[in-house]
Amino acid sequence: MSQGRNTDVNIAEADRLKAEGNELYKREEYDAAKQKFTEAIEKNPTNAILYANRAAVHLSKNESLDAVWDCRTAVELDPTYARAWGRLAAASHAWSECISAWEKALECLSKLGRLTPAQQAMKESFALGLKKSKSDMVKIQTSALIIPEDSLRSGMLPWDVAKGMYERTVAERPTEVKPSCIFLLHSAREDFNKAMSHLDELRNVENAQGQTSLRGSLTTLEYLSDAILADKRVFGVRVGEFYDKIRMQCNFENNYQRGWIMSGGPATIKKEALERLEIEGWASVRPALAVTVRIWVFTAWFRANLEGHFDFAHEMFMNAVDVLEWGRNQWPDVSKDDRGAIFERGFIRSVKLMYLEAIHESVYRNGPTKFTSEELVQYAESVIEDVESDPDSPDTFFGHRLAFWMYPKGIALSILGWSYFKEANHSSSDGAPSIFETASKYYLQAAQNFPEDDEYHVRFLVKALECLCGMGTVPLSKTLPLCDAIRRAFDQAMVIWGASPYGETLKTNLSRVDAFEAEHRRLISEGRCTLDSVTGRLPAARA
Repeated sequence: MSQGRNTDVNIAEADRLKAEGNELYKREEYDAAKQKFTEAIEKNPTNAILYANRAAVHLSKNESLDAVWDCRTAVELDPTYARAWGRLAAASHAWSECISAWEKALECLSKLGRLTPAQQAMKESFALGLKKSKSDMVKIQTSALIIPEDSLRSGMLPWDVAKGMYERTVAERPTEVKPSCIFLLHSAREDFNKAMSHLDELRNVENAQGQTSLRGSLTTLEYLSDAILADKRVFGVRVGEFYDKIRMQCNFENNYQRGWIMSGGPATIKKEALERLEIEGWASVRPALAVTVRIWVFTAWFRANLEGHFDFAHEMFMNAVDVLEWGRNQWPDVSKDDRGAIFERGFIRSVKLMYLEAIHESVYRNGPTKFTSEELVQYAESVIEDVESDPDSPDTFFGHRLAFWMYPKGIALSILGWSYFKEANHSSSDGAPSIFETASKYYLQAAQNFPEDDEYHVRFLVKALECLCGMGTVPLSKTLPLCDAIRRAFDQAMVIWGASPYGETLKTNLSRVDAFEAEHRRLISEGRCTLDSVTGRLPAARA
């Protein structure tokens, strides 16, 4: 974001605009207030208060990226400005910056001596903010799977097995190839491995004058984001060492490509991208937009899954989708080679799917607080609609079809199934059966969007069976055949997904199905029920 510095400084006019902005802010007319503060900054670009005031507007509009940028500028202009430090802390989603800013805000106030009542209230607010941030930091929730060391050394993790199976398939060149998850797993893991290899190239280099600078690959984030957008299950790192390295890589690529990671949100990007395009062309704008969006997407996904920062993920994914849809509409006739792969419909859909999964994880863990169940359902339906309105080409590589058509639709359908299953469990006995039935249909449709050897296929078939059992009206003639289908899929999935922790989940699901089937076949053999008898409940998973 440009600070608007120019030679036409007019302090009196800036003060007048600031006063108007303050009044508009009090009336919650935030867009108009932001415009006034922006005009004031143009008249007096070294006034820290103006940036802090505009940051307050951004915070009210949940535009934390822009708020952070304005607050950083304010404290750069006036390092003693406590209120700006406090707003920086409120806006930042990075624990280190957030806590440091709260501490800096309190330090600034401590140097003022006797505080006014307003300053004392500010101090108490900052102290509470610091306490809450420290408390929240230790409550980090992760949805990441922990892969045991023996599985890592076994060479039998899903992507290892997929690689061998893929290479044999290519070598044998069969006339007919059965749909399999190996095609996507292999290609996604190959992208991930390239990203990790390129990440290792990042290092500080010293020149003849003794100055150091970072040198590395400029395609690391492209490979990394492509990998997790295709299939996030291929991601696996030792978090501690990875976190510092990827942060440096993001800064390196962003600085080299002149991205907008440290410069504000979508509004800034839209304005400056058009200005830069007119002067410098696509060779400059394409990599700048790409690196910005890819960093947003990866950081949002990583922070949501590893640290439970769903608020941060929400804003980053929304920013990414905002810029992506704007760019696709802004340059509808510009070729992929010029505007870049990020504006392709499949890429945008994959980002939307990640956002949907972040909403789902938030509702699952925290309940309908930040996001409502209705919003979750609506967003899932929009992903399904997007897939169905964008048919793939018959000659599309199967792994590509899985990544950008079948998996997004399958995951979205499963989230609809989960939503209705949750609703059914909280409904009256009269209303629950029809809701369970709807949930089962969504889970069955979800399973059909995954190859039979994918662990997702097994998982969603089991959930469909659980929903059918929950209805209390479905005969065994419908549920027992589904048990057979689950067992067949289980045998195929275990070949690829048998290593821990995936194999344990598959075995747990099958044990529930086995117990259900064994009990009801025993009852049939004893003449105590028939295939027309109503199905009993599916046993709960053991803790």
